Amino acid sequence: MSSNFRHQLLSLSLLVGIAAPWAAFAQAPISSVGSGSVEDRVTQLERISNAHSQLLTQLQQQLSDNQSDIDSLRGQIQENQYQLNQVVERQKQILLQIDSLSSGGAAA
Repeated sequence: MSSNFRHQLLSLSLLVGIAAPWAAFAQAPISSVGSGSVEDRVTQLERISNAHSQLLTQLQQQLSDNQSDIDSLRGQIQENQYQLNQVVERQKQILLQIDSLSSGGAAA
């Protein structure tokens, strides 16, 4: 259940992270592209192109940051798995010792 919640929270965070720049870009006035002089239209298209470039740069940076976070989390998972395996092995040893002591104590 907790894992499902984390998954949904991560999905929502990614959605907001991607949608927010698009929402800001969507507010750019594109309707005036068809009216005005050629220079005005070229200027408007240049602004749109620059906004696209900035958005792509932001998305690439976000992707890079996310990949870095994923790599870090993978490393942490591997470390946690190793530590968990160590704990399990230690518990097995302790149980064997307890079993050995119980068997030895019952015989005495």
